[in-house]
Amino acid sequence: MKRILYAIGIIIAGTSVANAQQFSCATDHYYHQLVEKDPSIVKDLETLIANGQHEKDDEDSTTIFTIPVVFHVLHQNGVENIPDANIINQIDILNRDYMTLNADTSNVIPEFQGLIGKARIQFKLASYDPWGNCTNGIDRIYTHETTNGGAYSKLNQWDRSKYLNIWVVKAMPEVSGAAGYALYPTAVNGYAFWMDGIVVLYNYVGSLAPSSAYNSRAITHEVGHWLALPHVWGDNNDPGVACGDDGIDDTPMTKGYTTCPAPSAAMICDTAIVENYQNYMDYSYCSYMFTKGQVKVMRRALQGQDGLRANLITPATHQATGIDLTTPPVCIPTPDIKADKLFTCAGETVQFTDQSFNGPVTYREWIFEDGTPATSTAANPSVTFNSWGMKKVTLKVGNASGETTKVFNQFIDVQPSWGDSYGPKSFNLEPATQYQQLRYLNEGDNYSKFVPANVGYNSNKSLKLTVYKPGVENALPGSDDAQYYNRLGGQKDAIITPTFDLRNTTGITFSFDYSYASNAIQSADITEQIRVYYSRNCGDTWTPLGNTTQSTIKGAALASAGYAGGVNFAPTSANDWGHYSQAFNATSSDARTRFKIEFTASDFSSNLYIDNINVNGTLGLIDDFTANNDLVIAPNPIVAGNDLNIQYTAGNESITFTLRNLQGEIITSVVRNDVNQPVSFGMEISSNVAASYYFLEISSNTSKTVKKIAVIK
Repeated sequence: MKRILYAIGIIIAGTSVANAQQFSCATDHYYHQLVEKDPSIVKDLETLIANGQHEKDDEDSTTIFTIPVVFHVLHQNGVENIPDANIINQIDILNRDYMTLNADTSNVIPEFQGLIGKARIQFKLASYDPWGNCTNGIDRIYTHETTNGGAYSKLNQWDRSKYLNIWVVKAMPEVSGAAGYALYPTAVNGYAFWMDGIVVLYNYVGSLAPSSAYNSRAITHEVGHWLALPHVWGDNNDPGVACGDDGIDDTPMTKGYTTCPAPSAAMICDTAIVENYQNYMDYSYCSYMFTKGQVKVMRRALQGQDGLRANLITPATHQATGIDLTTPPVCIPTPDIKADKLFTCAGETVQFTDQSFNGPVTYREWIFEDGTPATSTAANPSVTFNSWGMKKVTLKVGNASGETTKVFNQFIDVQPSWGDSYGPKSFNLEPATQYQQLRYLNEGDNYSKFVPANVGYNSNKSLKLTVYKPGVENALPGSDDAQYYNRLGGQKDAIITPTFDLRNTTGITFSFDYSYASNAIQSADITEQIRVYYSRNCGDTWTPLGNTTQSTIKGAALASAGYAGGVNFAPTSANDWGHYSQAFNATSSDARTRFKIEFTASDFSSNLYIDNINVNGTLGLIDDFTANNDLVIAPNPIVAGNDLNIQYTAGNESITFTLRNLQGEIITSVVRNDVNQPVSFGMEISSNVAASYYFLEISSNTSKTVKKIAVIK
């Protein structure tokens, strides 16, 4: 291993840092995956590093290379959707470190003061996207891939020959403890082009919260990899495990450090040499420098064809991306919103947030369908919806460059003060109206959605979650379609029932039939699952229906139809179906209870079918109103087309009279606001009402009665 010998120096004043969060990197993990497929890329990297040091002495060049950058922020409206200010701050930190303007170079120990390299590399956020549109260099994408953070999470890659792509994610579960990773330019030639770029956790971007100064150099480290620098201990082990070398002459062999040692404690691999633990390509958290040899390698990589790096620094690219502009353009903002709840009860408040991006918002106007207030210019308005139904929200945002309006249809689901159904109800999904009564969640509005299907459990209808996507096998490599099945894992889709008043129903069970076949060959690889929840507050919050075993269908139990075989699966017999049933204990709080069937996909997912969604139980009639209010209802039975005569003595609150069929569906409803007086009125029973039994629900804030009414023809 090449190295430079240094005189032994005993430095008493060590530089230790109290680590707020330990940084580590997943570059080696993903690099070795590529090496398994193509071992020749190891030699390619070694050649690039050797040539960078010995064939081109570029360290003393005064030429400054500038790289256009785009940040793709993958989010689900959580803390990972970091502000623009964090990204702008990160660009400042990159420019400080790569232009060697960081004041903390004064902390570099004497053995390495003379080896501090000046990379003379700058970074600028792009002003034009690949299609020539105005951009601030920040691309925000709502996607479940933010929780995966793997190789396939690199959505919407901009032309890597013109942009350094950086993806910001919420989690990277494949490599525990990693804060980010990048691939060497020699590793992303050819078929691996779509993997080019950097992935980093949201709390390692810049020095502003939710990141910190301790985490702010993670991207400095990852850009080093992107420009061909290995870890200082090499790429075949973890820091602190064994001595290794990165192939660069002026970075001595080292075991690597995860804390900042005293210099005398950093002489492990050779007792005559202090190791370069203050290097950006270490994990020591006291990283202040690149060496001159590392700078030569990076500048060589940036002028080479590996990973198309050389095209990034050309005048043509700077013009195409707009980074050559003295004053970047001010882009028209793109409207985007979030709410603290998507499901709510009538009369409750919803907190909205303007999340518009791509340009500063200097004015805005909200319009809330049936909301109070109906309009607002605030960034975070609070709105109450008193009428029920699916509510539309409109947001117009603008600045001096122009304005954009976006309509978010059926954005808020507002439930009435009563349950949609009183007591038990079944959804066999044969009538089309039942499909419309259910609600559906499709995170990120992606391809897989619940749609009516012409096959069911011993029937002709059900709900199908269409996961199979035809034609992706012929898609262009690296395209979104080509990566479709690799990006299914973690996607959530759900069916949500209307609300049920179950306060007077006993022996309740929630059940449904399902048919599913997985593309996983081994049962252990079936990680997709169905989870069942209930909500007592119209869907604002959800609770699992029982313990984990009771509320979850997974593994072999989920694959009722076995192996899908990568085809457009559909059940062909009753044997392809499974059944779920779980008891539910109703309380006095179950006036507006909903149930949710949620499917979480894996990369092996196939189509899912759901049928016969049932809330079973025995409805008991109640009466805490009649005696106190002298209630009289006549005639009963009543002939359809006549008025049902209702008499009662009103108290000091309004009364709602709701006629429901045996399925709990509302036939008609009347609100009487009379107070403290005798009341007599006629409730029209339409001639279109079928002959059958019905329930007349009479309710106020403090009491409730249900009467059985017979309608005859």
